[in-house]
Amino acid sequence: MARGRGARQLAALAVALLLMLGLGVTVGASFYRPATDHPEATARAYLRYREILTYVDRDYVDSVDAEGLTDYALAQMLGRLDPHSVYIPARERAQADAFLLSSFDGVGLEYNVFRDTATVLAALPGGPAEAAGLRPGDQLLRLDDAPLAGAGLSARQFSQRLRGARGSHLRLLVARPGLAAPLPFDLVRAALPDPSVEPALLLPAPDEASEAGTASSLANSSLSHPAASSGPDGNPGSGSVAPVVAAPASVAPAAADARPARTGYLRVSRFAAGTYDEFKVQLAEIRRLGATRLVLDLRDNPGGYLDRATRVADEFIAGARQLVHTVGRDEQYASQTYAHAAGDWEQEPLVVLVDENSASAAEVLAGALQDHDRALLVGRRTFGKGLVQQPIRLQDGGELRLTVARYYTPSGRCIQKPYGPDRASYDRELSERDARGERPQADSTRPGERFRTDHGRVVYGGGGIVPDVLVPHDSLRRTAYHAHLDQAGALQACALRIFRRHRAELTALRPAQYAAEFQVSDAELDDLARLGTLAGLPPADPAALRRAAPALRASLRVGVARLAYGPAVARALRLADDPELRQAMR
Repeated sequence: MARGRGARQLAALAVALLLMLGLGVTVGASFYRPATDHPEATARAYLRYREILTYVDRDYVDSVDAEGLTDYALAQMLGRLDPHSVYIPARERAQADAFLLSSFDGVGLEYNVFRDTATVLAALPGGPAEAAGLRPGDQLLRLDDAPLAGAGLSARQFSQRLRGARGSHLRLLVARPGLAAPLPFDLVRAALPDPSVEPALLLPAPDEASEAGTASSLANSSLSHPAASSGPDGNPGSGSVAPVVAAPASVAPAAADARPARTGYLRVSRFAAGTYDEFKVQLAEIRRLGATRLVLDLRDNPGGYLDRATRVADEFIAGARQLVHTVGRDEQYASQTYAHAAGDWEQEPLVVLVDENSASAAEVLAGALQDHDRALLVGRRTFGKGLVQQPIRLQDGGELRLTVARYYTPSGRCIQKPYGPDRASYDRELSERDARGERPQADSTRPGERFRTDHGRVVYGGGGIVPDVLVPHDSLRRTAYHAHLDQAGALQACALRIFRRHRAELTALRPAQYAAEFQVSDAELDDLARLGTLAGLPPADPAALRRAAPALRASLRVGVARLAYGPAVARALRLADDPELRQAMR
């Protein structure tokens, strides 16, 4: 009898819901407006799920977590749509939104997690940690009454514990090398900047691309513009070079004049709330330094706010030309964005660096600059994330980020790479792309998908932005073993050991001397392999270790330089050994 009443109640609810869905009604904070072509199917699907969940919750043999089951069902449903539609539970929204912010509340520590222990790499200038006296090499043992070391925390969990409400107190217990007893530190969390644009610097001329040129760069431009710590309170052979298409005339080298060209360098790591304002400040600094051409680095930029990316594009593109357009199922999601303001770098030569981790808004910027023949793109094909997500706040505090449109470049190229219902194959695409190698011919992307730039150059579609000059991966520069050492924290742990061992020597060396003279020994490289084994990596094959040795030594030199001289020196040292940047400087 009870089951019969339940069935009748569900039938009545179905009729009511059909009427509601057919008319479109407001319930709470959400407006239920299904597609007009099949409201009955939407109602039936909703009721089927509701009925099954009710029976499972009430009658299943074991107790169940209805919220967890619903989260799982939502993830499976959205996963069938596309790779980027997602439901974010209320408890995870703050973490998801942090990527788009230009500041955070915390103590200002950059650290390395190795074998369950976090070791300080740097304290953010002006932050609570620096003011309290924490220094590189300090190991974080406890936070308030909870253990940090040996607690099995991930890097993300470390970050969540160190961050917190502005003005809140925390007490850190720290082990300092050379001291028998741990040191206590009382800190108050504060608002700290999390910049997305690195400080501007001048690059040495191509004929200075040697140790002498590196030393000159270290002694001059980079040290006069110190960079903020990246990732505070969290871990955030060169190959042949082949032109894909001819360089656009507007970015070809200018005729020689009395003054040698000076090249400025700017890196944008993501498009956050404050990116455009930061970019304007650093572009003005590039002018002040006397640069006459610019390298804009968008490598490893996962995207962010589209309007920040288009405002940056407007600084380079003159007139009222289109920057991007979107096409969706519903006309409300169709849009066109145009340049409209007088920019600060509309005529000078521009080179843009991209790679397979440049995605979304970064691809919009790169595609607009290429389609309008405004920049020469150097590097590798970008990720191919060209789906527009509409954030929809839900009544439970969670958020649905639903794909509502696709991005197209001004020439008509769809940025999104192909995808199907199999998310695993989509996730494997980057590694498979790297394994098969990227070739400069048109058939390396999708034959027949050809488009024309403003000046008539052929550019290719099929997903992602194909650069004008392709710089393939050098498998010796970044082997899988190298990547695993980095992910396990072994590289930074080894750099810390080298720093402690050579501290007196490093204190006596100027940065330019360090760049020219300091070398990582064979014994220290063997120590790195031992640390990798301690971190759980398979023992290194001696032949593979020898092949990877030059790149591993370079990474360790950069890590030691950061500890000894700060992030600006480390960045200059890293850029001096950058094959894409070397090609951009030609």
